[in-house]
Amino acid sequence: MSTTHTSLTAIALVAMAALVSGEKTDEQTSRSPLFANVPTEFRLQDFVFEIGMLGFFLAYFAIWYTGASKNVGVAKKWTGAHLDYLKSQFAHIGDGKGNTLVKDGPSDYVLYTTGRRNMQYAHWWISLYPRNDVTMILYNTVASLFGYEKPAKDHVTVTMTLDETTCEAFVFAVLPQKESKTLRADRFDLKKFTKVLQTNRVPNSLTVSSESADLTELLLNGRMGEIITEAGDAFNSLVITCYPEYAPEILKDSYPKTATIDFNISEKDTEATKKLVQLVCELPDILSAALRNPKAEIKNKLRKNREEVYKEYAKIMAEERAEELAKKRADAKRAEEEKVRKLSPAEQRKWEEKERAKELKKSQKKRSKRM
Repeated sequence: MSTTHTSLTAIALVAMAALVSGEKTDEQTSRSPLFANVPTEFRLQDFVFEIGMLGFFLAYFAIWYTGASKNVGVAKKWTGAHLDYLKSQFAHIGDGKGNTLVKDGPSDYVLYTTGRRNMQYAHWWISLYPRNDVTMILYNTVASLFGYEKPAKDHVTVTMTLDETTCEAFVFAVLPQKESKTLRADRFDLKKFTKVLQTNRVPNSLTVSSESADLTELLLNGRMGEIITEAGDAFNSLVITCYPEYAPEILKDSYPKTATIDFNISEKDTEATKKLVQLVCELPDILSAALRNPKAEIKNKLRKNREEVYKEYAKIMAEERAEELAKKRADAKRAEEEKVRKLSPAEQRKWEEKERAKELKKSQKKRSKRM
């Protein structure tokens, strides 16, 4: 009887446990989220931002590639149009590795020439409109409207380093009238050695900065003046100098003689700059013929200009040396006073007596000199 009662009790407990477990499972099942396998519909409007960004980058890179390719074509076409003439003027053209034109950026190229009488070498910097860079185009457009930059154009800047014996050292420039004042203020050589002179040898849109009227007449009364006048808007500037562009701390006796010509080029008309290219090549010979042994009036004027500038520098250097000596004396005096403060009272009195004796001796010497 007791065994039967125990068995029934055990069965009852198992049944109750199963019932409770079932209730919990039902409750958990009812609370669990249901994930329906429903396909998501693709909507193009959900990706408008991504599509816009992708389109922007594709357009940007397309403009970059097209613009850079265009600039390569412009540079090669212009160089090719003048290459035969340049080969007749220079013994060596290119970088020595078989490259006539060297790329210096998406819109910048350089041509190196050397091996010509009266000239050591020349760099032809071909700077083109930034057709590849939209941001640079926008920046230049806005900046040029407010006068912060010049409007970007296809142009060539040729910098020649002349032989030391080609001509007398002098400074001379033909500049755009609108930019002349700024350039003269910014450049040490033009500001210190030249004056603006009036001449009818160049168009009214240009101004001449020269060391003397005789020098101006000698240089422009001939082929140089004719080519500059005939070039019209293609010509930008010419600077011949024997001093640095920026003020040096110490003015040396001599610097390399250089000549820089800047002119615009056209991708449609490469012949328009033919005479300016000829002027670059012939300029060393023109300078040699006119100024290897200039007449006395020009030579004296050049010497006088240099003496005035060197006197200014000598005065500045003397003032700087005086300031430096005064500073050293003041530093020495402070150091001595600091040393005296660390002495004992007796030693300080002894030092003061010694200083008074020195001052008395100095004053006696001054009085004896006056007498």
